[in-house]
Amino acid sequence: MGSSQPVLVTIEGKVYDVTNFINDHPGGAEILLEHNGKDATSSFLSVNHSDEAKQMMDEYLLPESTSSPLLPVSENATSTDAAKGAKLTKEPASKSLHTFLTTKFVDFNILFYILTALLTAFVGTLSAWPGPKNGIYPTLGEMLANGYPVSGEAGLGRFLIVGKRDDINFMYSWRLVTPTIAATVTAWLGFLVHILGQFFLLHSAQKAKADGLINWSKEGNWYSRAMLRWNILFVLLHLVQTHLFYDGIAVSVPEVTAQASVVMILVVILAMEIPRRGLFLGFIKGYRWQGNEFVAFLKKYHSYVVCFGVCYDFWYHPFESTAAHFSGFSYMFLMIWQSSLIYHSDHRNRNWTVIVEAGVWVHGLITAAFQSASALLMFTTGFGLVFFVTQIWGIPAIKRFTDKNFAVRLTVQIIVFVLYLASVLIAYGLSGNIKKSYSVFFIPIAEYFLIIPYYVWFLLSSWIAYKIEKPHLQEGEKFNMVKLKTTGAGWFVFVMGFAINVAVLLSFAIFFSAPLSIPPVGLPPKV
Repeated sequence: MGSSQPVLVTIEGKVYDVTNFINDHPGGAEILLEHNGKDATSSFLSVNHSDEAKQMMDEYLLPESTSSPLLPVSENATSTDAAKGAKLTKEPASKSLHTFLTTKFVDFNILFYILTALLTAFVGTLSAWPGPKNGIYPTLGEMLANGYPVSGEAGLGRFLIVGKRDDINFMYSWRLVTPTIAATVTAWLGFLVHILGQFFLLHSAQKAKADGLINWSKEGNWYSRAMLRWNILFVLLHLVQTHLFYDGIAVSVPEVTAQASVVMILVVILAMEIPRRGLFLGFIKGYRWQGNEFVAFLKKYHSYVVCFGVCYDFWYHPFESTAAHFSGFSYMFLMIWQSSLIYHSDHRNRNWTVIVEAGVWVHGLITAAFQSASALLMFTTGFGLVFFVTQIWGIPAIKRFTDKNFAVRLTVQIIVFVLYLASVLIAYGLSGNIKKSYSVFFIPIAEYFLIIPYYVWFLLSSWIAYKIEKPHLQEGEKFNMVKLKTTGAGWFVFVMGFAINVAVLLSFAIFFSAPLSIPPVGLPPKV
């Protein structure tokens, strides 16, 4: 939005020109645009903004602001006109202890999301504690460290699982040696009903917002609460399903599909966040063609990709008593929390979203720690590279600090890059894997380069959808990929969306040389 169309909001009688803050607003651009030319006091006070955020507001305060009676501010109003209409509408709300602690020290909502995710994953892990072997129960350490069980181990102490196979790559150990119809049907039925319910609630919430029935708020809405209840129900159902039948959908699909489902989430988020935090050290903040339309499309529909990826990965795995399962389910429960915050202001809390996005780094590190040194290095340094090159620059405190002065920003970028490079060389050097240091690029390449097919898909789909919709557009009406008018165009975009995700899955599998078939079961493990 150019300077000829300023974005002006009134908060507690003061008028702020936030035109240049649109892409940097931690809560997203939409909320500012929705309050353009309006009194945003109520919405502002409903969110526990930090002291830093409140101090930052002074940078955008119009000096002409007065205490004259509040007048409606039109979208075409000038800064002076808006300032003349400013008046203090109400006294600031008194701070509760929760608000004070949240503002000063930590966001209690974020802490609650993290702790409940960890606790739920830990309960699921403990519930899968295997029975005694030769009359001796395994210790907690032995249980968590058993990342590669042999046949007869794990399986909740009741099920005979495939276990470790040294002769097969991408061999998922936690599957029954003899699959059962009951396990297969209940796993797939649970996944399908779970994801279809999520899609229905997402679609219904978006329609309610379009009709003006709900909006972004700190309290949430009926749809966010319904999504949370729906997810809790299916978490419990999957736990019961594991104890009754064991197998997840891993019985029918290869392991690479579960990994790719998470990668699709990460790639879509990377692509969506480029205008706000950049792609490389805070730079590269846009797209060559239709960038705004592409980002707007991702913002509207990324939740469907996230829900599918999380739901698929969740139902792929049975609950098990290993550190890898504990960290994996913890990460999934963080994502489930995020998908449940439909039009809740915490959904756009940038500190929270970075924690959720980077959670896969912790999961990868813990999982690889019980596999091999080279795998541990690849996961740790690979996800670390993505974090330090891209994700860290979206953290509000760092973004504000580095955006104020180019010299400061450049200095911080150089320091971060040098420290990361030194840590990589030390890690690979001390472990004797310096010749494999190229593996640091595997995960970043998989994430960054897969943005390209999504972007190309959007350009192609947008062009064809425009051709379909063109006869139905009124004179002077612009084509909008986010608000398609015809069923034909909608179905075309849906089919193309399915196709691009399949293409991303195949690309990921080819890149990591992962088999697209199910490894054999029913055979004894190689000893």
